[in-house]
Amino acid sequence: MTLDVAIRGGTVVDGTGAPPRVADVGIVDGRVAEIGPDLRAERELAATGLLVLPGFLDLHTHYDPQVLWDPELTPSSYQGVTSVVAGNCGFSLAPCPAEMRASMLRTLDGVEDMRVATLRAGIEWTFETHPEYLARVDRSERKFRIVRFAENTIPVRLPPLSDGALQLGGVPSAVLAVSSDPLQRAEFHWRLAVPIMGVIMALIGVPLARLRPRQGRYARVALAILVFYLYIQLAIAGRFWLERGVTPGWLGLWWVHAGVGLFGVVLIYAPRWLARYRYRRNMRGSLAPVAAAA
Repeated sequence: MTLDVAIRGGTVVDGTGAPPRVADVGIVDGRVAEIGPDLRAERELAATGLLVLPGFLDLHTHYDPQVLWDPELTPSSYQGVTSVVAGNCGFSLAPCPAEMRASMLRTLDGVEDMRVATLRAGIEWTFETHPEYLARVDRSERKFRIVRFAENTIPVRLPPLSDGALQLGGVPSAVLAVSSDPLQRAEFHWRLAVPIMGVIMALIGVPLARLRPRQGRYARVALAILVFYLYIQLAIAGRFWLERGVTPGWLGLWWVHAGVGLFGVVLIYAPRWLARYRYRRNMRGSLAPVAAAA
């Protein structure tokens, strides 16, 4: 048999459980054809003092993007890895509709520490479905074997609904912010409202928690609960009106935040203003008889 390559003098670990032994390995058409002593070939590699063994299988990788631009899949191939399993953790680069590509890149950046700039430079989006992605991988001149899961279970992207629209919960806020669709605008303002409501309620609740001597422990708790309830109801109503186009998109829910904030200022400072007004009025009333007697 004429060998293409002979790896000579290495310590062979064949993966069968047999003890390591010094031998030559002959290769024909990219496959091991013979293991034995004194093999000769057109190309010979000296492996004395080195281990000669089957390639490693890496069962958990996220090489889904890198396979598109790195035919050697470095640095794993430098460590003896010849086969990898990609698409782990329940998500993968495909299927991925065009409108969800930015979200997928941010997911890979946040979860797997892959830089978005690198992904944008390396990925050529010629696929959307899983079969299209596999066909793209098969066209690459890779020097390794890649294995993928038959199904991914974590929905990091949202499939289109029956009418072709995306579920609003999965649309990025940056897309909602520039949308002219009333439903998407309402969703955007609702996302803004949640943290804003927390801040405003904190600014109102902390001052209301201050009690004067002889004042009941829960003197103003009912008032704070009432404010919170009204705030929530107004926000829900405002979102409903945004979705129906009753209120303009630019107004959003800002009128709700402004109104509740102003109401909170009145609740906090009105008692002080009234107390000062009564004090001054009483002082004027008590000084009037003294001035008349004089």
